[in-house]
Amino acid sequence: MVGLKRHRVNVSNVSKGYIDVVEALSEVRGGLVTARPKTDESIRRMELPAFLARALKDHFSQTVGEYVFQSPHGGPIRAASFRRRYWVPAVEASVGRPCRIHDLRHTHVAWLIASGVDPKSIARRLGHTSVSVVLDVYGHLFEGHDRAVATKLDELHSRGSVHFLFTPPTADVVPMRAV
Repeated sequence: MVGLKRHRVNVSNVSKGYIDVVEALSEVRGGLVTARPKTDESIRRMELPAFLARALKDHFSQTVGEYVFQSPHGGPIRAASFRRRYWVPAVEASVGRPCRIHDLRHTHVAWLIASGVDPKSIARRLGHTSVSVVLDVYGHLFEGHDRAVATKLDELHSRGSVHFLFTPPTADVVPMRAV
């Protein structure tokens, strides 16, 4: 996020806001370097929820500069400085340590899973190369979703919407009998 440039964010229509993730900012030997993200899957468009698009639009109306989040001098924020000056004091005043910036990404995923978002959509949103990464790292959060699946199947069945699941009887199909 420290490398996100304003022109990569579109919030002109807050109900259809998005961020284009096409570059990353890294610190190399004390200098800041902009480069392509690690993988092709990391290059993506992320749709924004309207509340976040409104917040960014408001932020843009009050700030100027190339970066969405910038240092007091207008350039990009160095991650270590942000952590020391803002993150650690905020964490200590609220949830307490340990809480890393990267934990926000994990929280985002946990919310998506709890809301029933499918693993493929989560993987794409995070820029992962494979859905298996999501399942390996966050698979434990999917436990308990089987009851919701069973409930949805009951709803479909009660509406008569699952007839396509049943194989029509033919001469070569032997019906099952209760034993």
